[in-house]
Amino acid sequence: MRNFLVQNTFQAACLMLMSCLLILKEAAALKTPQERLHEFTSRNHSFSFQYSYPLVLCEKDGASCRGYVPPCDLGEESGTILACLIYRSKTYSKYNFRGATVSFGVLPDAKNETDCFNMPGTQTGIKRINGIMFQSSEDTDHAAGTYVDHYYYRTFNDQCYAADLDIAIVNFGNLEPGKVKRFGSLDEEKVHRKLRQVLDTLVIYHR
Repeated sequence: MRNFLVQNTFQAACLMLMSCLLILKEAAALKTPQERLHEFTSRNHSFSFQYSYPLVLCEKDGASCRGYVPPCDLGEESGTILACLIYRSKTYSKYNFRGATVSFGVLPDAKNETDCFNMPGTQTGIKRINGIMFQSSEDTDHAAGTYVDHYYYRTFNDQCYAADLDIAIVNFGNLEPGKVKRFGSLDEEKVHRKLRQVLDTLVIYHR
């Protein structure tokens, strides 16, 4: 009798576990493209990160990234881009929002921390993000009626890793009144928060 009860209890537990796994699998399948989390690992396996809609990985969708403003770069002529994400959403299609990007790469000419942390803009100190210590700075430039806010992050781990978050905004005063809405500070904070979510998942692997 005891063996019979143990066997039945074990079978019931197995059935319950299988049911739970099936429910979780079905729930994952029901997720919309907007909710799905994607993972990227660099070709040299030096780092990885996760991202979701409305961010698009340029490596998989190169044509859509050509001519995008702001461009995928590291604010450095010698920088090597290893991955870039663009912000693609219709939410701000009728605003003076131009675009936003997250760029990841390395700065091969920066051979030490001093060179690596020599960033443009105003230094904003050390920030610990997902266990990684970053030196950071912020800057803004203006060209052709568009302002671009830059958020620079640098960390040194045998080489200089760079992560740049850029948000481009068209000068509202240059636009026809009543045609577009103003992309305000709260809107920029929302977009910046989405870009930072990627950085929050960044993992750099020791070489």
